[in-house]
Amino acid sequence: MTDLPLGVTADALPVPGHICFFHDTYPELRAVLGAIAKPTLADAREGLVLLGAPGVAQRLLHDLDVDTDGVGEALAGGRVLQVESDRDADEYLERIRGALDELIARGVETTRAIACVAWNAPDFPLPEDHLWLESRLNEILAPRRTVLICTYDISEMPGAALTYGGLETHPHVIFAGRLSESPRFIPPEEFMAARLLELRWLAPDVPPAP
Repeated sequence: MTDLPLGVTADALPVPGHICFFHDTYPELRAVLGAIAKPTLADAREGLVLLGAPGVAQRLLHDLDVDTDGVGEALAGGRVLQVESDRDADEYLERIRGALDELIARGVETTRAIACVAWNAPDFPLPEDHLWLESRLNEILAPRRTVLICTYDISEMPGAALTYGGLETHPHVIFAGRLSESPRFIPPEEFMAARLLELRWLAPDVPPAP
């Protein structure tokens, strides 16, 4: 296992990696996107995957093309892929897995992926399904040389999304330009029982006692 410079901080993360990036403005996200993608675009051995609700990955790609050199060449070489979310968490997970494996089949050695996370949105898995997906991603990434950075907007998302999704399903977090281990990470094999089965909004309605 080797370290991959993130391009965002001075730190490097062991590969594979699953990181939550907390931000509160789109310009901040756009700057980080460029910093993460620049090393990949310059290296023919690396690939880039952009993920999000319909239209999001396309916007990221457009802004990346404006801000960074090499996007057109990487696209033409099949090293940049876009993945749209799906209401079905299983389908979304398979799309992510398929994109990573497609890059490997094309000879890519290392992949950087950036996912824009939504919460309770029409074209995104339901919150509890999204939490399940985030936890499962740790297993999907384990055998692949991939660093996946999931972006969480602290100005728009509720506390449950930031805590359960951001901190508890990601081994590492980036906040205020610093990379650190998540203090609340729950391993995938424990997440279902420790978190998902205890969510209050999943509890069945129980009529009040007479």
